[in-house]
Amino acid sequence: PIHDDSGQDFVGMIGRAIKEYISPKFLLYPKGFDKRHFFYNYHRAIPRAIETSCLYIVEGQGDVWRLYEAGVHNAVSIFGKSISKEQEQKLIKLPITHLIILTDNDQAGREAKVQIKRQLSRYYKLTFPKISNKDVGDMSITQIQNDILSKLKGTY
Repeated sequence: PIHDDSGQDFVGMIGRAIKEYISPKFLLYPKGFDKRHFFYNYHRAIPRAIETSCLYIVEGQGDVWRLYEAGVHNAVSIFGKSISKEQEQKLIKLPITHLIILTDNDQAGREAKVQIKRQLSRYYKLTFPKISNKDVGDMSITQIQNDILSKLKGTY
């Protein structure tokens, strides 16, 4: 489920194909849902992000779930590889100073890092931790804690 910023209203949902040959890989409902205006997990992440002055940004919902399992309660998903202008404006209004960007370890993720750095570096301290797997969702909780979080104390 995808909620509005307050978490009060359900505004849509996202599903993933379980077979590699099915396209599109992700499907948003209702038809015409505009993901540019939302972050996945926003209403849950923002209170902790304000406490720490830090927000973790990942590409997908599975990445948010895995970070949560590892103890990170201030992570949102951008529903893909780019931050929309609408999402950027929402971020700028928050009283936070640090963004930790964990895009996928592929060509699209590398392009996303460049785009995000260009888009947000004048507003925030940006950190781009290296990940050893395809994405955060594919990492074990121990890997996340040892490879990423051990270097980012106080940010989650």
